[in-house]
Amino acid sequence: MRGSRVLGAAVAVFVAGLAAVAYGLNRYDDAYAWVAHTSDVRLAIGRAVGHAGAALTCDRLRGDFGALRELTSDNPIQQVRLPALYGSIEDVCAGRPALELVDQLSGLDATERALMEARRGRLATLRVWSLLSFTIATLAACTALLIARLLQRRASRDLVASEDRFRMLAASSTDLIRIHDATGRPIYVSPSCERLLGYTPDELLAAEPLSLGHPDDLDRMHATLEGVRTQNVPASTLVYRLRAKDGAYRWFETHTNPIRDDDGNLLRFYTSARDITERVELEQKLEVSAVTDELTGLLNRRGFMMLAGQEHRIASRQQLGVAVVFADLDGLKLINDKLGHEHGDRAIRALGEIMRVTFRESDVVARLGGDEFAALAYNVDRPRIEIVLERFRAAIAAAQPIGSMALAASLGVALLAPGEQRSLDDLVADADQRMYETKRARKASKAS
Repeated sequence: MRGSRVLGAAVAVFVAGLAAVAYGLNRYDDAYAWVAHTSDVRLAIGRAVGHAGAALTCDRLRGDFGALRELTSDNPIQQVRLPALYGSIEDVCAGRPALELVDQLSGLDATERALMEARRGRLATLRVWSLLSFTIATLAACTALLIARLLQRRASRDLVASEDRFRMLAASSTDLIRIHDATGRPIYVSPSCERLLGYTPDELLAAEPLSLGHPDDLDRMHATLEGVRTQNVPASTLVYRLRAKDGAYRWFETHTNPIRDDDGNLLRFYTSARDITERVELEQKLEVSAVTDELTGLLNRRGFMMLAGQEHRIASRQQLGVAVVFADLDGLKLINDKLGHEHGDRAIRALGEIMRVTFRESDVVARLGGDEFAALAYNVDRPRIEIVLERFRAAIAAAQPIGSMALAASLGVALLAPGEQRSLDDLVADADQRMYETKRARKASKAS
């Protein structure tokens, strides 16, 4: 853009020079017309001297005198003499002798000649300055034009050299490197695209911009592109998915670096995309593991409180019944002590599977820790939850024994009637308390 500015300045200087020359020539033409006109007026007055008494001639003579007075308005000496000249003209027109008229015209000629000499000097100076201005402007314009061309060539060479270095580095890069024009269309794609996505560079160059983006990511991709195009954003980073040639989506972390001119207009932008699919999948697994019990695959306590809390809030707003079922594996310590912890883990997994198949997929089922399990059933009442409990007891009775010991569990249920307001913590504590009451009652029954 520096070359463009220099070129603009050159054009401005050249136009100013032309304007100076035009002004000088115009003034020269005006001066020449002035001299010619005043000379013609004086001659007309002289010719009219011999025709005194003719009305038409006197009218013309008076008109010529008026023209002379106007043309010599910038000459104070002439203006002083004009009243006497006008009196002589009136004498001639009235038929009276006016011999001094010739002398008056001669005096006017002498004064006019001095004025013309002064004007000629000013015109000569103006002509010299006009030509000098034009010459300087022309030389300045040519110099500026040459400088602008040199700057443009150097900028073009620098850009080509920079892009050559960039392409050379991109060719050996493991990341997906692209150059985009100001509209976002790629004009260069590094060879690594074939390894990362399965496409050749030509295939990606022919594809529409953002056409390979995941539908869920397109809004963010469009917003980032518009931000780079319309705002003076130095750089940006975006995580999104691109569809590979086999149809699978890969996660990329893309850094965008725009290239702008001196006025902030976007020329092109570079993107460097790093494949982070393994990292994202690991993060997703970690997120799942944070709310999942590793032994049973059910939710853990954290996951249960998150999802059950959401279901509880929905039920409260819609005034629907909710049941929290608390289950405790009986005899886990005995199984661990007698048969070993491996059999204890089998018992926990078996009870977790019974909980999974007993409740609906829409219910929230979790292992809270140790031998404790819980489930939240949404939109239920006492008769419906009793059916669920009977199904649970039947499944426990039909379960395979763990070694030489039968699988057994104690249950506790807390119900939230429609319209009733109780917190999830209260329901869990209530169900837990009822489960322990059932367990104590069973032990007392066995003891008796």
